[in-house]
Amino acid sequence: MHSKLVVTSLACGVVALIALRLHLDRLEARVTGGSVTRVLMLTSDLGAGATVTREVVSTRDMPATYRESRHIDASELEQVLGAQLALSTRANETLLWSDLTSVRPQLQKLSSLVPHGMRAMTLQARGGAFDALLTPGDRIDVLRPGAAGSTEVVLQDVVVLAVGDDLGGPRASTANRPSGRGASVTVSVTLEQSRLLAQAEQLGALRLVMRNPDDMVLAP
Repeated sequence: MHSKLVVTSLACGVVALIALRLHLDRLEARVTGGSVTRVLMLTSDLGAGATVTREVVSTRDMPATYRESRHIDASELEQVLGAQLALSTRANETLLWSDLTSVRPQLQKLSSLVPHGMRAMTLQARGGAFDALLTPGDRIDVLRPGAAGSTEVVLQDVVVLAVGDDLGGPRASTANRPSGRGASVTVSVTLEQSRLLAQAEQLGALRLVMRNPDDMVLAP
């Protein structure tokens, strides 16, 4: 009888350890963004019209969760060499298909930008002149009014798909883009996140806070 209890206890302990390991693996994948992929990045500051050469391109690791259709896989380097930039870019920024004028035609359908399993949701966000500075591909946090004049975080690290009708192709100056309160911003969210945003909008105007593109750490 004693030996059976020992065996049963050991078996339960093993099951508990396996369950804990699986839970920790899932938690780690959620925090880090899952498996890592390799995308192209620029190593030098370049102006609009500059030619992409092998000397100014490198690669960087990016979690699959944060990967978008605009990101260029490291294996596609040969396709972008010789292409011209549609806008000025800075060193250490990821190189996007939408940054190039002569490789991929201007994106015309918002649906083509929505990652598999995600949804595009348009927000009438409060941001003042800040709206004019947002561009497709930026990452933002979304805040909503709370009780007694407080502000609460609704979502963090949300990808901007479009600002007004700008889908991120070869783009005109942001001076021609509508700005001020009520400007529309379309973001990429899960179905559950879209529900949270819809509920938050009922409480008042949302406020968008821009993140550094390399900052993927979620605040508690």
